[in-house]
Amino acid sequence: MIYRIFSKAEIKELLNKNLIWLAAVFAVAVMYLTGCTKSITADFMFEMGTQSAQKKEYTKAAEWYQKAADAGNASAMVNLGVFYEQGLGLAQDYAKAREWYEKAAAVSSIGLAFYNLGVLYDRGWGVGQDYTKAREYYEKAASAGETNAMSNLGVLYQNGQGGTQDYARAREWYEKAAAGGIGSAMVNLGMLYEQGLGVAQDYAKAREWYQKGAVNGKADALYNLGVLYDQGWGVTQDYVKAREYYEKAANAGDPESMGNLGALYANGEGVVQDYAKALVWFQKAAALGNATAMYNLGRFYEKGLGVAQDDAKAQAWYQQAAAGGSARAKQALARLASK
Repeated sequence: MIYRIFSKAEIKELLNKNLIWLAAVFAVAVMYLTGCTKSITADFMFEMGTQSAQKKEYTKAAEWYQKAADAGNASAMVNLGVFYEQGLGLAQDYAKAREWYEKAAAVSSIGLAFYNLGVLYDRGWGVGQDYTKAREYYEKAASAGETNAMSNLGVLYQNGQGGTQDYARAREWYEKAAAGGIGSAMVNLGMLYEQGLGVAQDYAKAREWYQKGAVNGKADALYNLGVLYDQGWGVTQDYVKAREYYEKAANAGDPESMGNLGALYANGEGVVQDYAKALVWFQKAAALGNATAMYNLGRFYEKGLGVAQDDAKAQAWYQQAAAGGSARAKQALARLASK
């Protein structure tokens, strides 16, 4: 008789299959013993969907979530909505996403269902953009403890979207969200203190909140810390520290930081003046749509800074910058036209 030797991976797979089978048998046994057939079946199907999702088997996960949702599992309804919203294992369909979020909201108090409905109306995804409805859904989600909803409520109150602008209410919601670990709320609190919106202007508190946001991985927090040191707001002006923060933010993909790094190298602030490095950072920022960087590239070509002087290339960059809203680029185009 020939015996097969199984690899560790094969043994693990067999064990997983047996565990799933045992779980299924156990679930069926409990169903009949307790009489809770529908609920336990739905919960089991939801867990099967979650296992498939964790393996990135999204089509299979969607099938399980659909079955669980049809059996009344509210969490499956929310997850099915997410799958439709993001196009995971299903064709992206905001209308169906909204439908499942609404069903979950109707039969449960799951904060994520209300939050996701708020996002759809906030962004205008599959519905007419409606900040009033977004605010209503965010408030329900916040009441259920959804911290991201608290942060988004802060944004709506700060911008006066869906109601009267109210910096005090914005700060309250940001503080609640920040207490729940939401980094974007920490950054927004820093901005309120930096600009004196609804609070006395306080660069020290702004820096404190930016530092907390940076610890939570927010690139815009690093950028804002760089600006404080760049401008000397609430701290001794320090171009070296500004560069350090800009570099961290730029490495995380922040285009404003890339542009500001270019400016430091162009002006020789905190670094040895280096037009070549400035050009590289301006190009990176411009590729991500930063109009100020586009303007600076135009200036480099117009003045021949680190590149051969070229009015045609300067004009091309000024035109892109002007299209991006740069007033200085429009002035530069007028200057070139008068040559």
